[in-house]
Amino acid sequence: MRIRRTRAGNAEAKHETEKKGKKGREDENDQRCKSFTTLPGTPGRRKTMRSFVAYPAATLLVLLAVIETGLCRKALPCPAHCSASLTVFMPDGSTTSVHGSKAVEVIRFKEEISRASWKHLVVIKVANTKIRVPPSLETMIRLVVKKYPDLGQVLIQIIMGNTIPAGSGVDSKVLIMLGYMLSQPNYFAAIYRVLLTLGITFPSFTSPINQVMYGTHVIMLPRPFVVSYTYTINNRVFNLPRDAKKLAIYVSQHMNQFSIVAKFLTQLGASFPVDGTGRIIGFNVFNVMYRFPHAITTTIFIGSKRFALPRDISLLLTAIKHNPTMFFELQMTLEAFGVKFIKTGAGSTQAVYSGKKYDVFTGRAVTITIDNRKYDIPAELEKIFQEPKGFSVGSLLVALQEKGIPVNVDEKTGVILGITIDKVQVPFPVSIDLRFKLDNKVYVIPRDLAKLITVLENKGMPSKILSLLYTRYGVVPVRDSNGIVIAISFNGKQYKVKPEPLTAVVILGQKFMLPRDVRKMIEFVHSKQSNPKIGFSFLKALKTAGYMLINDDDGAMRSIQKGAQIIKLGMEIRIQVIYGTTTYQVPKDLMRLVKDVRSLGPKEVKDVIDQLKAFDVQVTKNGSKLTILFNSVRYEVDLKSGSVKG
Repeated sequence: MRIRRTRAGNAEAKHETEKKGKKGREDENDQRCKSFTTLPGTPGRRKTMRSFVAYPAATLLVLLAVIETGLCRKALPCPAHCSASLTVFMPDGSTTSVHGSKAVEVIRFKEEISRASWKHLVVIKVANTKIRVPPSLETMIRLVVKKYPDLGQVLIQIIMGNTIPAGSGVDSKVLIMLGYMLSQPNYFAAIYRVLLTLGITFPSFTSPINQVMYGTHVIMLPRPFVVSYTYTINNRVFNLPRDAKKLAIYVSQHMNQFSIVAKFLTQLGASFPVDGTGRIIGFNVFNVMYRFPHAITTTIFIGSKRFALPRDISLLLTAIKHNPTMFFELQMTLEAFGVKFIKTGAGSTQAVYSGKKYDVFTGRAVTITIDNRKYDIPAELEKIFQEPKGFSVGSLLVALQEKGIPVNVDEKTGVILGITIDKVQVPFPVSIDLRFKLDNKVYVIPRDLAKLITVLENKGMPSKILSLLYTRYGVVPVRDSNGIVIAISFNGKQYKVKPEPLTAVVILGQKFMLPRDVRKMIEFVHSKQSNPKIGFSFLKALKTAGYMLINDDDGAMRSIQKGAQIIKLGMEIRIQVIYGTTTYQVPKDLMRLVKDVRSLGPKEVKDVIDQLKAFDVQVTKNGSKLTILFNSVRYEVDLKSGSVKG
């Protein structure tokens, strides 16, 4: 059994949700996208958002929870004996249960909706209700409702829950990824690709970035963001993108070093246009073209054999067709010269160049699973970073380690160099480094894990920091037979931590010892699905036991943590406050919520403060200063000036 998705709310929901405040913002790595200002139209002109109506906030809060069991997620058609079961807690507190193939349809729809782009929407009618959805979902919705008319209201609730307006026409996914960018600048090369697909455009990267564009909207960043990548070759230091022109000149003067530079540029997302003869005329990085003074060629040596590119590309592809090591060493260089590689099977790929095809053996393939999706590694390593719903570096690194694939990290810089499969070195497709900043000190993962654990133990093993190591840095918790975390590891090397004892969680008088009884606890909650308050009671019990909810990068909360002990609930929790026609997601939108409502006057501010307190969010007001504490992170707003910190 799994519990899937809870969004908190309802007028009666004052016991709700989750927070464990310790000492506020313990780490710079978790500054979420909670304080963006969106300005429709042109820069420099601010337009106040006034999409509110004068209703008490409490009357507009909703709860939607989905509990599921037995879901196999296999291809249709479902067998007649399908035992899948799913229960939806509707906004009025009632429950709707669906079983068998209906339950599978709903969960599949939930997965599809999470992958869809919400940039452009169409209006369709579902169960006599007009609703806006992505065009890619229109056919699926019509087919599901045609087959199961009674699922109409369930789909409507899921659609409404997934659509979280930013108050000024900005997709919530955009704000989530911008927050990820600000809190994790060392992942920018990967995050940038996702932001482009979401429709974000950036000004010049050669100076601090204070704002970005989303369609006609200007999104002001809460602080300047600087893009800076240092690259050293032959004792020459280049800071990109600032020194990109200088690097272009250097490469044109040292063409024999192009294959080395090409790998670095490709990991930043660069492309390389060629002329009519196949020579490279420059590189495009961060949407800016830097031309070489003259088109370049390069020379590759394999043993004593010499290959001049682009002239000898066909000969080179033939030479490496049974040599996986050389293939991965040269793949990015060949791609720069226009060679396309297409996966043809596990451990094989096809190179396409000048209309000809070449089969290449790439070595043994290993299948990893991330978020219920399977990927063949190394062939689909880059594909993971191209998923439309985004990516999780931590999930990828953990999945690789679980399959015994070492992650190669530069001990000096923390840059991920690549992975190793059967002694074959595979370069990482994007530039990511595992530097972790805490108290103005930088720790390189995994080199400094032992030092970092000592520091964290002196701090009382703060859950928030440990959760970042798990979810963003690929650190793996090691558990005993009761599920208690006794150590953390990276690449198989373990570092002991002080274990948390079994913790009692009491729900409606029933006691469970976590993490040992987590499955029993979930089964118990499922058995009480007819009780409309079970979701609230469940969250309240977790908080009372000292667990904090862990925010994932998409704004949802799927795990609880206490010290080094992290427990996956198989549940997605989203807390939403709906004020007027605008929906805010807690805690991600806490600051935007307060900042927006302040423009309507003290009564509206008080309504929001009261409702946040009903969610067990700690709120204190001192004059014009408002302080909010949620999940160990402190947020501050000045109601007069509108300034936001957090």
